Amino acid sequence: MSLSWTPKSARLVGCLWLALCLLAGPLCHGATIVRFTTNLGTFDVELFDDTMPVTVANFLRYVDSRRYDSTIIHRSTTSNPADIQIVQGGGFALTGSDLFYVATDAPISLEASGSNFRGTLAMARTEDLNSATSQWFFVTTQVGASG
Repeated sequence: MSLSWTPKSARLVGCLWLALCLLAGPLCHGATIVRFTTNLGTFDVELFDDTMPVTVANFLRYVDSRRYDSTIIHRSTTSNPADIQIVQGGGFALTGSDLFYVATDAPISLEASGSNFRGTLAMARTEDLNSATSQWFFVTTQVGASG
């Protein structure tokens, strides 16, 4: 997997659509756009620069330093429909047959300004609210929703 991004100064015109498996959501806010390139295809994701500046800056540092290149989706939760369902990456890179941890920067402070609704890209953390580093996840179902 590799990631690239479009700065706010070169915003895409119109609406973009994020599509990962069954995810879909309109992207019409004109913020930074990150392009995910995977072995299953390419999709664009809108980042919320204005409301999540620390989180976006952290994510883009990993993109710019190419630490997300060759990373894998290492976690997918699908078994408990009563809980939040996610696909997670950004923690491990695969080179040949060797798996490596992604080198991390210092953890960032939590910027909780919304819910983890379906289609959200968020930074993964431990129980420590201010522990997010390189790992990210997409929410694939709403909490408490089935299917």
